[in-house]
Amino acid sequence: MTLPSVQSIVLPLLELAGDGETWRRSDAVEVRAERFELTEADRQIMSGRLTRFYRRVGGH
Repeated sequence: MTLPSVQSIVLPLLELAGDGETWRRSDAVEVRAERFELTEADRQIMSGRLTRFYRRVGGH
């Protein structure tokens, strides 16, 4: 699977943020990766020092 675009991540991330829970960024990234059914290989594609998916969800 290819990584979802930033635009396709936004709504699911906002839904997660609006559920009333307090989320650590790393947990939100994991939940979103599961939602998009990313493989372990997809999750590990790097962009600089962070994974590309982490950056797209909200990393710096």
